[in-house]
Amino acid sequence: MNRKNSPEHKKNKRIKIALSKSQTAKRPALFWLDNWIQNPFLVLLVLELTGFLVYFNILHAPFVFDDISFRDTPTIHADSLSKLFGVLVDDSMDRRIGYFTFAANFYLGGLNTFGYHLVNVLIHILNGWLIFWLVANTLKLPRLKGLFSGKQAAEPVGKSQDVNHSANRIAFFTALIWLVHPVQIMAVTYIVQRLASLAALLFLASFAAYLKGRLSTGWKQYVFFVMSALAGLLSLGVKQHVAVLPFFIALYDLYFFHESPWKALKKKASWLLALGIFLVTITLVYLGPSFWATLQERFALREFTMAERLLSEARVVLYYLSLIVLPLPSRLNVDYDFPVSTSLIDPFSTLLAVVIILAGIVYALKAAGERPLLSFAILWYLGNLAIESSIIPLDLVFEHRLYLPSIAPIVVITVLISQKLFARHAKAAVLMLMMIASVYGLWTYQRNLVWKDPVTLWQDNAKKSPQKGRVHGNLGKALLDVKRYHEAEIAFQNAVKYDPNLLGAYVNLANICIDYRKDYDRARAYLHTALEKYPDYPTAYLNLGVMALNLGEKDPAQLPAAIEAFEKVLELDPQNLSAHYNLAACFINLQKLPEALQILDRGLSYWPAGHRLYLLKGRIHFMRRETEAARSALTAAHALRPDDPEVKKWYGKVVR
Repeated sequence: MNRKNSPEHKKNKRIKIALSKSQTAKRPALFWLDNWIQNPFLVLLVLELTGFLVYFNILHAPFVFDDISFRDTPTIHADSLSKLFGVLVDDSMDRRIGYFTFAANFYLGGLNTFGYHLVNVLIHILNGWLIFWLVANTLKLPRLKGLFSGKQAAEPVGKSQDVNHSANRIAFFTALIWLVHPVQIMAVTYIVQRLASLAALLFLASFAAYLKGRLSTGWKQYVFFVMSALAGLLSLGVKQHVAVLPFFIALYDLYFFHESPWKALKKKASWLLALGIFLVTITLVYLGPSFWATLQERFALREFTMAERLLSEARVVLYYLSLIVLPLPSRLNVDYDFPVSTSLIDPFSTLLAVVIILAGIVYALKAAGERPLLSFAILWYLGNLAIESSIIPLDLVFEHRLYLPSIAPIVVITVLISQKLFARHAKAAVLMLMMIASVYGLWTYQRNLVWKDPVTLWQDNAKKSPQKGRVHGNLGKALLDVKRYHEAEIAFQNAVKYDPNLLGAYVNLANICIDYRKDYDRARAYLHTALEKYPDYPTAYLNLGVMALNLGEKDPAQLPAAIEAFEKVLELDPQNLSAHYNLAACFINLQKLPEALQILDRGLSYWPAGHRLYLLKGRIHFMRRETEAARSALTAAHALRPDDPEVKKWYGKVVR
């Protein structure tokens, strides 16, 4: 009898078919998603494309806020490789690794903001990639196997493949939501806050190398540990708030590589204590003996005391959490006017915030054994805010401080949606996470539209912080730059109304009187008001010199006063570009051309990208009939700023 046609064979075949159907039915409903999430190339590609999608509209946005001071720092104007690498050995900068990247941007593209924004976006995407890798590999550790087990699991458990799928899915959505989250705008769109995102990149790279080393054996383990240490040291050369890195690596090891963190802590207490003493000693040496006195001096310049800042930051930390959950563009701001807590009960929300934070810490310590992921997330969030939200006399609120801390709440939210709220409905969980990522991405895109123009940015800020003088001062400067003089004047008047010590507002009011109203008496009054408040304010002397220079075009007797004013500026600020330019102009008016060239050359030694200095130098050489020298200087000016009308005029006249 043919065995294939036997009743036993047919029965076995039916059983196999039934088993096959049963296994097919038990396949995860989102196996297509899980399949491509297993492909690292596809995951990284999706994160990369998403990052560019929400940030491509700011790639040509201008310098704003503190970008201006960074833009006007001659140290990073590296026009040669020697100056570029000289930044790394410049003892005057304690963030030289970060500033080296700005100098590299300048070396490659001058002050074209496209390159600066592109690097910021690329750093942000790299951080998203690292977050995916770290979260995925952390969730696959044996210590967290209970996260995907139990009756509430969305998919059948028991196979490592199922755990890998769930871990990768959670990691992907964590990285995606973090990447498109509107609260990251300040660390990405705001050019100078590359310091925050780059420090985070090195922080996360150090963490990843440590985890890789912990999962490796033999000589590879030590290689990864050395890489972790190097990345950590480099991060300190970008921004000092990452000094908490050794603490978190030690905490991570206790939490996720031991069944009980408390038992492990007892076993390793001696070397952890030694490590703590070493780190504290290094910190004290780095800060120096004058650290406390310096803190007191800086707090004297603030509108709050050290105790008031500590109390206020308790409310800020909870406010930050609300921004992570609900980051509406209408809630986001550049320069917050956050009310100060003067005591535990003024406002009363201060006491409530302190109680919530202390309760969170207590809960995290108690839950370390049973809920390690949640416990670690709480400590990660609070610990990464600890330095900038403590006794350092900084502004109370800045959104870029959430760049690293925000990872933990987003992990918790993603796990909560995937494994708790929609544990039995995987499709619903994915749909919810996709909706959150889509809405956050849309809000990021919308918020970035405000950053494309300094006027719209500060108008938005003035609506949200209507009584903050600095905000009105920045709005006035943005309006002044586009020659909207009347509106700028109103903004500067509001600035000194809310902050009478805002010196820049007086100077800019004087600028309006000089350039727009031609009211020199009123301009002098504004400048003398600024000098009464701060006698060594170089910008006030600069403007007094500009007035005298303008009058000197008709009355040469005014030129000595102009020269005196510009020399005073250079005494107070030896690198001042405008003072060099205007002082040279004074000597040109006096027909002292060699002296003018000498001043311009000194200015160019500080400002190799000073196109106005090259312009004036070219004009002097043209006046002296030194054609080749004139062409060389004007060509340099044109290469730096081809859109400047005066540069175009003289370049066309002499070079072409």
